[in-house]
Amino acid sequence: MTSAKIFQVNNVKGIYLPAEDLIGQKSRATSLSEKDGYFFKLIAENDQTLNRFYPLKDWHLSGLSGPAFVDIGNSLPIKPDLEADSYIGSVSDRDNWILNHFIRQYYGKA
Repeated sequence: MTSAKIFQVNNVKGIYLPAEDLIGQKSRATSLSEKDGYFFKLIAENDQTLNRFYPLKDWHLSGLSGPAFVDIGNSLPIKPDLEADSYIGSVSDRDNWILNHFIRQYYGKA
């Protein structure tokens, strides 16, 4: 499994997940559009009324300066050719695995 990467694009911090990590070979997620990857926005606080925010457990190991939540409600239209100077860090193996599972559950593909 390729680790998710954290980038900043146009003042928006987010996590880039390659499509093959998220949807795999066997089942294709119907709620997510087919692309080479997904870019989910990072935010500092979550909306307690919605179940679409994943709190990064190891944010301090990922190059972030404070706690962050991944908003998996909408994937932003970012192509995988992200520039090296926009790279912030990698998501820990633990967060990568849990985040992928969380997204699959949210979109009904667990």
